Amino acid sequence: MKLASVKEAREIDARTQSEYGISSADLIDRAGRLSAARLFAAYAEFLEAPNFAVVLCGPGNNGADGLVCASALRELGVRVEVVSLSDLKSASDLEALGKKIRDCSVVVDALFGIGLNREIESTAREVIQRVNESSAKRVSLDTPSGLDSETGVVLGEAVMADLTLTFGVAKRGFAVNEGPRHLGRLEVLDIGFPIELVKRVASTTIGFDRKLIRKFLPRRHSSGNKSSYGRVQIFAGSAGMGGAAMLAGSAAARSGAGYVVVTTNGRPKDVLAEAPEFMTATLDDARVFEKPKWTAAIIGPGLGDKAGEVIRRVRDASDSPTVLDADGLSALAKSTAGLKLPPNWILTPHAGELSRLIGVDAKTIEGDRFRYAEEAAKKFGCLVLLKGFRTVVSNGQRAVVILAGNPALAKAGMGDVLSGMIGGFLAQGLKPFTAACLGAAVHGHLADEWVRSGRDVLSFQPSDLSASLPFVLKSLRGLK
Repeated sequence: MKLASVKEAREIDARTQSEYGISSADLIDRAGRLSAARLFAAYAEFLEAPNFAVVLCGPGNNGADGLVCASALRELGVRVEVVSLSDLKSASDLEALGKKIRDCSVVVDALFGIGLNREIESTAREVIQRVNESSAKRVSLDTPSGLDSETGVVLGEAVMADLTLTFGVAKRGFAVNEGPRHLGRLEVLDIGFPIELVKRVASTTIGFDRKLIRKFLPRRHSSGNKSSYGRVQIFAGSAGMGGAAMLAGSAAARSGAGYVVVTTNGRPKDVLAEAPEFMTATLDDARVFEKPKWTAAIIGPGLGDKAGEVIRRVRDASDSPTVLDADGLSALAKSTAGLKLPPNWILTPHAGELSRLIGVDAKTIEGDRFRYAEEAAKKFGCLVLLKGFRTVVSNGQRAVVILAGNPALAKAGMGDVLSGMIGGFLAQGLKPFTAACLGAAVHGHLADEWVRSGRDVLSFQPSDLSASLPFVLKSLRGLK
């Protein structure tokens, strides 16, 4: 699923006019008429007489879209009342509008478009509040008014749409923060932007969905053997922190890695519970680094105070892709040597960890997840996977947002499983960007499936991820 930044969406609009000779008036006419046809198809039963629709129009092109939509609805036989923000000059005007919104069956929101980047002011805020309080079906044109289409942040107040009809391409703020909660059902309308232009301009952000999971999941060949599917070297676990190593190792194995080797900070028997499927080593064993056999490495889960040393030794010993998580990220944040990482390494911080890595507070990072994932990737010269609601993966030039996951994942140990899954996919030869996205997407779908199957969101445990993985992988492949 393609997603456009606000800058890209504006460029598509402008170049459609300047390079393809399609006027702004033509685009507005198409947007309004297609919106009317689509919402009529969706809510025809609510628009039969004596029911009526209210179309709320703001300034600029979004309001113009609304006016065309209202006209087209009338042509379809719908009773429509149009109210412009500029008409609301007194408290009595607001009260009259409030009654219309309470009495109507459909509200069309054409107040503000994707260019909105400031807090909603008092009159508009009251209007949006009344819309959200109504029982009418709420349809937003291009974007729910009050939602920042770049970041997904609510600018004071935003329409809670039942249906969002966006034009040409989905916007990347729809996928993060409050965006998904305010969209309702999203439909992308083709209003005449040339397909080749959209592909060329909206090229930096993708939503990773089930279709892409199915495309990239590794496959087994009948002639393959364990050596065909790689070796994951997991540097994890120390006294009292063996669970992290177990979780990462189990996830790597269940994701398909041919070999899993857990190298611990301490004696393996003291760190790991029974895990007959893992080979083990210790950090004191020089042979681990002298002739590395791994095809992918993971550094950090429960590793403790040796993480910084391991980062340097792994970097110097091998050019294999490496996942850096947990204690590995803490060690990187404490490094004063300006440690430069290889481009095939993957950092997997949540907002708090990224805050320590780049010196920006976590709340600010959450407010613009794309921006700070991109900035961190540029700073460290490698991939950054910013965990959280709608995980973002970036290499500094392009970004992928994971369209899966829910609050069931908000529990210690979930990140250890994610690291193991990514490591397992890397070991099988997937490119780092693909492995990171695939791991995060499957991880999110595991949580979604847990909730969808009727189990409570509070009850999900990290070990449930690995236990559910065989069944969810089969489902994601499209197999019965």
